[in-house]
Amino acid sequence: MDDQFGPHLSGVFDFTLLFEQSILSLLPTALFILLTPFRVFAIWKNESCVRIGPLLWAKLIAVAIFACLQVALIPLWSTGSAPRTKTSIAEPAVALVESIAILALSYFEHLKSPRPSLMLNTYLILSLILDIALGRTFWIRNNMQEIAAVFTASMAAKFILLILEEIPKRHFTDARDPVRETSAGVISRSLFWWLNPLLLSGSREILEIDQLEPVGDKFDSDYLLQRLERAWKKKENPSLLVCTLAEFKWPALAGVIPRLLQSAFNFAQPFLIQSVILAVGSPETELSVKVASGLIGATALVYVGMALSDVWCKHLSYQLVTMYRGALSSLIFKKTLNLNSIEIKDNAPVTLMSTDIDVITAAGESFHDIWANFVDLPIGIYLLYRQVGNASLLVLIPTVVSIICSGIISPAMEPATVTWNAAVQARIGETSTVLSQMKGIKMLGLADFAYKLIDGLRINEVKVSAKYRWLLVYLINLSTISAQFSPMIVILPALYWKGGNGMTVAEAFTSISIIGLVTQPLSLLLVSLAQVAGITAGFGRIQAFLELREQKDGRSRPSVQSDALLPDSKSGLIVNNHDLGTKKSVLDDIELANIGSEDHYAISIDDATFATADDVTLLHGIDLKVAKGSLTMLVGKIGCGKSSLLKAIIGEMVIQSGAVSVSSDTIAYCDQNVWLRNATVRDNIIGQSPYNEQLMTSVLRACALDEDVLSNFPSGDLTLVGSGGIALSGGQKQRVSLARALYAQKSIYVLDDIFSGLDNKTSNAVFERLLGAAGWLRKKHITVVLATHNAHFLQAADHITMLEEGRIAQNQVTYKLIESSLVDVLGKGKSKKSETESSIQTVDVQTPAEPQSGLPMIQGTKDSGRQTGDIECYKIYIQSIGLMIISVCFSISAITSALEAMPNVILKFWTENGGDLASTGYLGGYIGFVFSAALFGLLDMSFFIIVGVPISSVNLHRKLLKTACRAPLYFFTNTDSGSILNRFSQDMTLIDQNLPLAFILTLELFFRIIVQIGVLSSGASYAAAFIPFAILCLYT
Repeated sequence: MDDQFGPHLSGVFDFTLLFEQSILSLLPTALFILLTPFRVFAIWKNESCVRIGPLLWAKLIAVAIFACLQVALIPLWSTGSAPRTKTSIAEPAVALVESIAILALSYFEHLKSPRPSLMLNTYLILSLILDIALGRTFWIRNNMQEIAAVFTASMAAKFILLILEEIPKRHFTDARDPVRETSAGVISRSLFWWLNPLLLSGSREILEIDQLEPVGDKFDSDYLLQRLERAWKKKENPSLLVCTLAEFKWPALAGVIPRLLQSAFNFAQPFLIQSVILAVGSPETELSVKVASGLIGATALVYVGMALSDVWCKHLSYQLVTMYRGALSSLIFKKTLNLNSIEIKDNAPVTLMSTDIDVITAAGESFHDIWANFVDLPIGIYLLYRQVGNASLLVLIPTVVSIICSGIISPAMEPATVTWNAAVQARIGETSTVLSQMKGIKMLGLADFAYKLIDGLRINEVKVSAKYRWLLVYLINLSTISAQFSPMIVILPALYWKGGNGMTVAEAFTSISIIGLVTQPLSLLLVSLAQVAGITAGFGRIQAFLELREQKDGRSRPSVQSDALLPDSKSGLIVNNHDLGTKKSVLDDIELANIGSEDHYAISIDDATFATADDVTLLHGIDLKVAKGSLTMLVGKIGCGKSSLLKAIIGEMVIQSGAVSVSSDTIAYCDQNVWLRNATVRDNIIGQSPYNEQLMTSVLRACALDEDVLSNFPSGDLTLVGSGGIALSGGQKQRVSLARALYAQKSIYVLDDIFSGLDNKTSNAVFERLLGAAGWLRKKHITVVLATHNAHFLQAADHITMLEEGRIAQNQVTYKLIESSLVDVLGKGKSKKSETESSIQTVDVQTPAEPQSGLPMIQGTKDSGRQTGDIECYKIYIQSIGLMIISVCFSISAITSALEAMPNVILKFWTENGGDLASTGYLGGYIGFVFSAALFGLLDMSFFIIVGVPISSVNLHRKLLKTACRAPLYFFTNTDSGSILNRFSQDMTLIDQNLPLAFILTLELFFRIIVQIGVLSSGASYAAAFIPFAILCLYT
């Protein structure tokens, strides 16, 4: 009998020996042997990156033992009394060749690859699982104990080799892979053991970003940006959604196999349930005991397989959406750098990088479920047909009705999402503005006004989201009702067509299990329609942003460049030997040097008209020539166009007519509104440039920051400035901005009223050190264009240009020619002091613990609740909903869970008592409980989403907003404004979209578990003993 293919061995709960040796051993071994040369050839030319050491020798010894055991099996099969088959001798002979292939692959993978071998480890795992069945057969057969012992020893050698192969090679190579995940073995990655060090660290302390290990190269934002940008630009009329899916198609396809395995294990459940019910109901015999033992193993295999395939698929899905997030965020950010400031403000890229990308990634987590549902649905219907016949087709009735209804509803999801996101964008934009100006708002006593403004926007946002929430409730209830009515619609007609034969318990519950597998993909399919609408809307908004007209630099550079008056880029010294001590105007030197040539101008504007990005003309007929090394000052009344002209020089305005030429590709620019990072004074000044102590000292002195650094800043230039420089006065922020420009050492400086925030003493000192006769910029013969309101600075200018209503009134004149008209333009005062500067505000300033290690981190308050969980968070959320509303939700959920369990209880008793339609009591009870459960389920979801969620959203936002508005000034000094803004953007998005569904579903599942425990205990009292153990496993 064993020499026949079988596969089932008659009268024994086992396969035939020929089948096991052919299919479970020879087939996978032959495939491995055939594939090994290709892998060895692929890594043959790689340089050795791992040293020869004890680990390699241990692997080779394990392989040698395995080979010797295969040699020992050949004579045992040849001369022993064991029953032989056609493959008995071939199996150990091929295994001997297998050991040679393992030896070669293990050796080269160890030396040539820094990571454990994926191919070898996967094969060893699969081979060991299949060998268990073969080893069992050897032990239970007669006269095969010697073969069984040697074969088991060979399995042990293979298992030891697997353990050795799983050991990471990080400690055996000088070029260690910094990414722990990629250096881990197959088992470690499958069970996520490589995360244990991180989890242990998180249990002991609050994790900071610098404690997280680096991720793989495939998640690098620059790499992802290059890929998506290349795909986006190479098509004429690109769709961002299509480009993203096409460019990352291989990471997406990587999840297909685990998702198919997940479906296979899911559909194994009905067969397992049917076999278990039949085994329990059959009389106890020797064969039934063996069958029961086999079912225990099958149960473990099915559910462990479900778990592993599920986490494998989800892991790949999360990797995919991480790539999406990195690529899209980088693409948005790069686009932002090429847009006009007006376009940036109107389109709020921060909202796109937070809210819209969050919607895309949240839906992308279910990417593989969307297509898999179309596979699972027909397979499930076929399996159901095998159980109930033609009644299986009736499961399509709720499916068709749901699809038709969802087809009517889902088109409205996209515009509803877009409208909601627009309201979110408006609120986040205003919130960002308020947070960035919190210092001034508090000083002016406008905190209450800001609170009411943003709270009003939040209330409007919640009102706008009502349509989306109603549509979401419709779709969710459609899937719920479909899942609840499907068993009734199939079971009752099946009973009718069976006539008086009824339905057995096994048939009934196997059918219900299959119906669940059919309705589950259906419900997910309906929910995914909302997710697809969100993805489409999100990609549409991002694409609209990417298609905005970029600001084009219409300036040009002279074809012939003269560096005679430019500083040497390497030394920073003047090439020509000028008399730096003289007070003679630099312009005199310029006029002596080939005045007729165009290339002695640093800036040349010829009859140019400038407009903003939205085509609002601000400057008309501008003619301006700025010689290299000269100091030109712009004056005029407020709103005359001085700042606009400066922005035109640096290329931030649209040139409608005329021409603009500049002598340098890069210009140092200081705006009136200073932008500072939440970093140290030093890091804000040097930026990405290398640190030069001598240059830093010179720059600090030139900007009159040397006294602040030495006397007033707690840690000198390593003092943190806070978000937006909130720890500094207005004058200090202006001077740090100026120091940053000086440190860059450019040949042209454009300065927009940089002295307006300084007192007279400080402004005079800075001006003299920079632009005086022996000033830092004048000595280096650098071109400077300065817009100012300080009349007493004008005497130092080489040229003065006066603007009136967007036109040049007086062009490049001297101070004496324009002095008489300055009173009308600047007023009687010689200077204007906008803010009295103090050395530094009396706020706490954080000092980085290790200033030399890069950007210092703000030390936040230690929050132990993030490690162990905080019950207070749940209390806050429940309180935001309201005690009455939450009580109603709890009650409805409990009743719904009890009603949902009752149809199966009724069905059990019904089938045990004949299972025919003549039992009207069972029939009426079954139908009644199904309708009651559907009604309460609809009420449960609708009441919470429509009534409870809006109240919670408004209350939680008010609580957060009130806390921010009432926070002391030092809180904003010590806390990154970006992290505060995240509370109002990303966290509020989670509260509005993710948390409500998670909360209500968790509540329903909690009550379902309680009900199921009760049902299980009533039918099998001994099962109650395992419930505490199951709860412990679930918690851990």
